[in-house]
Amino acid sequence: MRDAGLVELTAVHVNHQLNPAADAWARFCRTLCRGYGIPLSVKKVEVKRGNSLEAAARAARYGVFAGIKCEALVLAHNQDDQVETLLLQLLRGSGVKGVSAMPEFRIEKPALLRPLLDVPRSEIVAYARARKLALIAAHRAHAP
Repeated sequence: MRDAGLVELTAVHVNHQLNPAADAWARFCRTLCRGYGIPLSVKKVEVKRGNSLEAAARAARYGVFAGIKCEALVLAHNQDDQVETLLLQLLRGSGVKGVSAMPEFRIEKPALLRPLLDVPRSEIVAYARARKLALIAAHRAHAP
C-alpha cells in the first residue's frame, strides 16, 4: 500500500525504431532512470509505413499507452511540438479539430497530460543545462 498523497512514478520509453539513434535513446533512458531509482519499461514498436509516418508512429505509441495500467501518463510535448503539430495539420487541410493541435489534458484510460505545452524547447534545454541535468540530442534537425 502506498502512502496517501504520494504518487507511484514509473517511466515508459517508446522506441519507434525510426531513427538510427533510437537504441542509444533507449540506453540513455535506462541509465537515467536507474540513476534516479525510477522503474522503466522500454517498448519497441513496429511502425506501419503508409501515407503518414507521423500518424503511424502516433498509432503505435497510443497502442502502447492503452496497455499501460495507470491513472495518467505525463508526456513531454512542448510548445515547439505544439507549433509543429499545428503546422502539419494546417498543411493537411485539417478542420477545426485538427487546427486545435494537442490538448493539454486528454481524459481517457489512462489520462494524457502535457504540462509543458506552453514552454518552448529552448527554455527546457536552458533549465536542464543550468542545473547540469543529463540531456540527449533531440531527434529533429532544428532542435538545439
